[in-house]
Amino acid sequence: MKHLSLILASLLMFMALPAFADKHFENETIEEKKFEYIVHQACKDIFANTDILVATRKESEAAFSLIWQFSVARKIPSQPVAAISLYTILESDPTDECSPPFIEEDIETAIVWSRRSIDALQSFTMNGEKEEQMRRACLSNIEDIYLKMIEEAEKVK
Repeated sequence: MKHLSLILASLLMFMALPAFADKHFENETIEEKKFEYIVHQACKDIFANTDILVATRKESEAAFSLIWQFSVARKIPSQPVAAISLYTILESDPTDECSPPFIEEDIETAIVWSRRSIDALQSFTMNGEKEEQMRRACLSNIEDIYLKMIEEAEKVK
């Protein structure tokens, strides 16, 4: 046990060295930027890049998951059918995927995204039963969030 503690302490001291920490952080940042670029480019045309988006979602770590989620959610207003099809293929949870793709954005931006997403999702129905269920669940989730944001915005005024 004593040997394990010495080894662990040595390893922790090595990892705390600036050269190791900087290189590790740099590698993580590069990987994150690569992933972000691939997902962002693939989201320009979700239908054409469904395979890439499915693969990146299934292989993404927790840190990259939010990048993927926000990239696809940003496209709901402009590519709603493609986004719903993708969510259905992945058997996504609409409460996770169908929400404003912002962390610290002003409420007006989130309200505009929500309103545009609601309009887009109300403008069609899906042919497949699973896809239509996903569209309705996604729409319902965004509508709920939208109403809460409107209430919050009214309180601030």
